[in-house]
Amino acid sequence: MSVFAAIDLGANSIRMTIAQKVNGNLETLEKMEYPLRLGKETFLKRHLTSEALQETIKILELFRSKFDEYDITRYRAVATSAIRVIENQDFFLEQVRLKTGFNIEIIEKSEEEKLVYMGLVENIPDFKKLAKGGVVFTKVGSGNVEVSMLKVDEIFFSRSIPIGGLRLRQALHDVSEEYFQEAMEKYVHSDIKMLEQSMPKNPVKHFIGSGTLLRIIYKIIGGNNVITYSAITKFYKELRNKTIWQIAEYYDLPSEHADLLLPSTYIYLRFLELTGIQQITFVDMSFTECLISHLAGMFKSKFMTKQLWKSAIGIGDKYHFDKKHAMQVTKIAMKIFDALKPIHNLSIKHRFILKLAALWHDIGIFIRNSGHHKHSYYLISNIEMPGLSTPDIQLIATIARYHRRSMPKKYHVEYTSLRDRDRVVVTKLAAILRIADALDRGHSQSLDTIRIDLKGNTAVFHVNFKKTGWLEIMHFEVKRDLFDRVFGIDVELVEGIE
Repeated sequence: MSVFAAIDLGANSIRMTIAQKVNGNLETLEKMEYPLRLGKETFLKRHLTSEALQETIKILELFRSKFDEYDITRYRAVATSAIRVIENQDFFLEQVRLKTGFNIEIIEKSEEEKLVYMGLVENIPDFKKLAKGGVVFTKVGSGNVEVSMLKVDEIFFSRSIPIGGLRLRQALHDVSEEYFQEAMEKYVHSDIKMLEQSMPKNPVKHFIGSGTLLRIIYKIIGGNNVITYSAITKFYKELRNKTIWQIAEYYDLPSEHADLLLPSTYIYLRFLELTGIQQITFVDMSFTECLISHLAGMFKSKFMTKQLWKSAIGIGDKYHFDKKHAMQVTKIAMKIFDALKPIHNLSIKHRFILKLAALWHDIGIFIRNSGHHKHSYYLISNIEMPGLSTPDIQLIATIARYHRRSMPKKYHVEYTSLRDRDRVVVTKLAAILRIADALDRGHSQSLDTIRIDLKGNTAVFHVNFKKTGWLEIMHFEVKRDLFDRVFGIDVELVEGIE
């Protein structure tokens, strides 16, 4: 029997969930939550005080005692929006580690979105059916509002907006309670208006929401797992006439939730109006539960990879890429990567990173053909896609940057800014991509079959072409230089596969 734990340092509280895996299912053993308004300081001052640090340590020490009680060895502890923005995050996390033993990582927004999405797939029995009609998923947190849109099995839009309830309270901290509602509505309206301009016009039929504040709203006005537009409109009108103290008293809420109820309710109301959907389907799913499910291997990683790949092709289409060429180069790159497994010392994740770099390597042509490898780097660097972290995107962009003649150089900032280990990864994968691109130099998919054999100190590329492959053979010789240097082996191209 395996026991797992997940800890989430949020903007408004610290949460922990403990669960055990029994007969392939997860059973929650215990949930703990303590109010701690890290966001109150970070959203305004961009740093955490020693008092906030000591309070965090105090709570985590309580969590540590639970670790001893349940004999927990496998856990994941993450910090989200409140810690992402602070200037002294390294000091803060190091002190937490020294005092409590917890290694807390700052989770990327993209990974947070990915885990939540996978949680939806696992927790909603008819999710795939809903997805056919299109789904908008919105989570209003204390710091950010996360919005994703998907249809069938593709996430085609994802954004994070800094208008969470606590962040709004901090941004408007100088506004009196009397005028807060009016100021808050204008603030939210402005940000949602900007979001609307970038949202695709694809109609979606279903609105799914989760999170602590929506759970409170649902308990007050919901029913049958839905919150209707008319009910939330009526509820918001009631809230407008109450002070924070009255909200806490009337709905029996702690103060850390009472002051966030008004802005959170308004945000959900505005998103319903934006989408034209008449109800929110509530999913009672916490982020710590998503973390544990992933830790325990409950998520279908292949399913998520499939979604990422479809989204990646959609991005290529956006930039009018040569899909046939991109897919051919990707196919060849994957064959080379797999054949070199005994010598490249790279992971499955690196394989997928190469796959995306190969798919997108030419999208810079959308800007201009001349120097398009540099334009590809720029476009890829600015891609946001759930499931891909900022470091992942940077690796992909840099690999694509070196698919042409240019070699990585010390004065290339995009290369030298990477960690030493990542530079090695980029160089290895760029070397593979250059060869793959050379073998479809004519963009004609003339290469029919390829087999790579490792024979001592030589990699022999056995190839068959559907028609003449003289252009590909010539460019193979031109672009093999990086491959030779990186892998330290001879390369031989042989026509005809026995």
